[in-house]
Amino acid sequence: MTEKKLMPVIVIGGFLGAGKTSVVNHLLRNANGKKIAILVNDFGEISIDANLIESAEKNIWHVAGGCICCNYGSDLIGSLNDIDSNANTFDLVLIETSGVSLPYPIACSVSLIPSFFLKGIVVLVNSTNFTELLEDPFLSDTLLRQLFNTNLIVINKLDLISQEKKLELTKLLQDLSPKATTIHTFYGKIEVRHLLELFEKNHALNKKLIENKELSITQDINLSNSQIRLHNPRQLYDSQTYEMPNYYDFTKLRKILCSLNQSLLRVKIIAQDEERCWKLLSMAQNAYTTSDVFKKPNTGYGVLISRKNNIPKINFATIAKNCEIKLNL
Repeated sequence: MTEKKLMPVIVIGGFLGAGKTSVVNHLLRNANGKKIAILVNDFGEISIDANLIESAEKNIWHVAGGCICCNYGSDLIGSLNDIDSNANTFDLVLIETSGVSLPYPIACSVSLIPSFFLKGIVVLVNSTNFTELLEDPFLSDTLLRQLFNTNLIVINKLDLISQEKKLELTKLLQDLSPKATTIHTFYGKIEVRHLLELFEKNHALNKKLIENKELSITQDINLSNSQIRLHNPRQLYDSQTYEMPNYYDFTKLRKILCSLNQSLLRVKIIAQDEERCWKLLSMAQNAYTTSDVFKKPNTGYGVLISRKNNIPKINFATIAKNCEIKLNL
């Protein structure tokens, strides 16, 4: 009987639009022969990120319809047990958390599976808007809690900011999380080898961070482990999911969504455009990209995340209906 090997797990977190899926895809493209299992969590009812990961279905698990930092007693552990049953197939597990969940309590649950061990916690930071989001009293709590006990902070999208802003942001993050290693990247370009080397170099520190449940992010904010676990994204954020089985004017969609300003935090839409091509419209705080889709779904759909109790209420279904295109087939 083949002995089951211990499998390292890396948790990848960060706020909405920080670039987590881009990082996962780049890790998969540059895995150096390592076989990787991916567990993806989405806040919406549909796991849209699972369709954006460039990998075969047989190594992707997903938890949708909530936040695994709130449901880790069932959904997360169930998925980890499924991966564990295939443990000899993989060399590494990546857990991509939702943009509104907290990486640390998810990381703590990894130890509940005897054949898994936590390699480290990575938090992605969007360099273009982190400082502005941190000044938002509605969002700052989530951002600060996501930094709790992280081992590695990846400052992403550096190609979009100046050298001066890079230095200021790096200093800010080092002050907020002085025990973490900070690195810089753009387009989520991190290789598995580089990531594992960083964790190996700081093994003693990582062990201390993971085991110490009372470490604080700053001297001013003392977040205990129990406080971290009380985080409930459903009290702060709304998520709407809508099937989009027709053809859509992506230019009009983008204009309408951009007009919602600060009410709208995140949008991911996979649907067909007027040329019957599958496209992804990704938006985070009014920054948007349109790209081709790696996996074509059975039908189009979108997920919209906004602040809780917006006035007026955003109606995703109405927006999508207004952007439908009738084609002569």
